[in-house]
Amino acid sequence: MNTDFYFLSVLDLFLLRRFRQGYSAIFFSLSAIFLSLTSVFALSASEWEASDLIVSENRHFQIVGRDAPSVAYISQLSSFIAESVLVELADPRYDNSRTVQVQLNEVSPGGTQAYSVQISQLGFVTLSIYWQDKLDLYSTIEGLVCGFIQAYGYASYGALYSVPVPANAWIIQALASNAYVQLRPKMARSFYLEAEGAPFNFLLFEGRFGNSLESHPMAAQSFALYRWMKKQSLSAGNKQKIIRSALQGIGSLENLLWHCSVESKTAFLEIWKAFLQQEQAKYRGQFFDLNRSKVWLESLASFSEISFETDTQFEDLRVQSLWSQRESPEFRRTLEARIELITMALSRINPLYYNAAQSLALSYQTLLDAEYKWELLYYFADYLQAMDRAQELHAQITEALEAPVHSPILP
Repeated sequence: MNTDFYFLSVLDLFLLRRFRQGYSAIFFSLSAIFLSLTSVFALSASEWEASDLIVSENRHFQIVGRDAPSVAYISQLSSFIAESVLVELADPRYDNSRTVQVQLNEVSPGGTQAYSVQISQLGFVTLSIYWQDKLDLYSTIEGLVCGFIQAYGYASYGALYSVPVPANAWIIQALASNAYVQLRPKMARSFYLEAEGAPFNFLLFEGRFGNSLESHPMAAQSFALYRWMKKQSLSAGNKQKIIRSALQGIGSLENLLWHCSVESKTAFLEIWKAFLQQEQAKYRGQFFDLNRSKVWLESLASFSEISFETDTQFEDLRVQSLWSQRESPEFRRTLEARIELITMALSRINPLYYNAAQSLALSYQTLLDAEYKWELLYYFADYLQAMDRAQELHAQITEALEAPVHSPILP
């Protein structure tokens, strides 16, 4: 198996995990290959004492942590995020002497937070990213967007931003998901699918950031709404008015629909459904459909129909059974073949099942290489979680597609 090709094929989740674990080798995803580390001063993590703090600074952020590759990665990612947001705000000349300080912390105060944003009385913003196993790329991007918007908002709107992130929730999610899709373009269809899988809740788009329902696909619908707005025949000035009203927490969907000449919320729902289907149609033929992706991935996770010379039979995918056979040459060839199959199909599998496929491949690679069983448990648990999430969304999307057009929330 070509290991270099494999590591280039599995994308951002693996990249984040390798940095969190302190690996000194930096593997770039195909989608983020342009994030060169040549401009960042960073030594191998093994060359630093545990008590040393490593600092990297760019135009808008100062990153502080104890692991050099992690600091270097966030330095490059944060620079990209700032430029992405400024393009959307049509403000490329923005400059602020108060850079956002990003602290890479190992422990979250509440145990579940991915990040937190604070601002001092003098307007200095601190973003704490909790560099833990469950941290994913989207949460990291969302945190960087929040930290940057906090500093931008304080510089632009003053006292309004003396409290953390007073913007409407949808604009923060839109900017974060837009940047995320720029790094992983093939995930756009997954957002459109997820947005279609739940009723459009108008009330969610009036609230402040952090007050939206966690169970609602806020990021997906914010992304789709933002892309829909950008396709409307609005002047650049009117688009910026909508964006900046949302940044100030005073935006409303009524105002957006008025600017877009949509007569009512009922009319918008019809337009919304047609837009989502139109955007998804652009990707048809590029990906397996949902059912095919699910069946294909489940087949690669099953060993029940395979018998080895040892007469071992696998009724299901269990860590104990797999670990006990890891030295078998026949079993190892089977794992290598499945890794190759997944690697070749990553560009075709439905985006909803992409993370699960990636985690399964990582589980098999770890099974081949790991010294300890807990290393396999780490990736295997992530595969099960990603698969459960994909199947849950799959069911919701199927139900929504078969239901008539309506919204339970029409004020």
